[in-house]
Amino acid sequence: MEQRKARRREAMTEGPLTPVRAEVEAALRTPEAAPSGDLVLYLIRQCPLFQGLPPEGWAEAAACARAWSGPHGAVLFREGEPAVAFGVVYAGRVKLTQRARSGAEALVRVVGEGQAFAWPGLFADGVYLASAAALEPARALVWDRPGVDELFTRFPVLAHSARHVVSRRMRELQDRWRELADDRVPERLARTLLRVVQPDGRRFEDGVFPSVPLSRREIAQLTGTTLFTVSRLFGQWERAGVLTASRERVVVTDPAALRRLLPDRRPRSPLSR
Repeated sequence: MEQRKARRREAMTEGPLTPVRAEVEAALRTPEAAPSGDLVLYLIRQCPLFQGLPPEGWAEAAACARAWSGPHGAVLFREGEPAVAFGVVYAGRVKLTQRARSGAEALVRVVGEGQAFAWPGLFADGVYLASAAALEPARALVWDRPGVDELFTRFPVLAHSARHVVSRRMRELQDRWRELADDRVPERLARTLLRVVQPDGRRFEDGVFPSVPLSRREIAQLTGTTLFTVSRLFGQWERAGVLTASRERVVVTDPAALRRLLPDRRPRSPLSR
């Protein structure tokens, strides 16, 4: 009983929760198992869209959540379909793709543990802006539109949280444009790999993915470069021991080496110029 109370107290904090990490790993081994109440509460507390909820709001958000699990390639929804739900990934990764004018699929984002997906269509356009499929065996908590509408009606603070999330996404898009304009391709490719290996939005302390289950073409799409350039750089980095690459997967063996490639964006003092 005391151990359960301690886990509950941890779930209500912003700090790391090792028992949750263990449950996430177990979830991938037993996809039919439902997430525990502790894990659901932890995900709600960590989700930016639910920031500001009072304790009674956590309970209501937990009550209207449902679990989803799927193997590699499982489709959650398709671009253009009516947006009826949004979710938060808690195990594995999900890829978001859009149809190019040629009809081919273009990879636009990889959603990792602790990150929300599908909320823009739910709150704005009414249709999904991209297709979502499991990049590997994955699990997520999902909230359907009626439950989300009820939560927003009962807890107006969620509208402020949603504005904050939109603002953050806009800053991320501005950062991506700046990277395309200012950064060299090796810097952009290193950043792409690090974003997929350890997504920015994930709060799980020790859940580092060394493997990137993407093809070189998909990585080139995320980076904004050509397949030839990605293959050339992978060859150089493989010889340097930074990663190993196959046709459909990249294993990052030295993430610190990738971080050293990133430009220093810290503001400089006028006296240092």
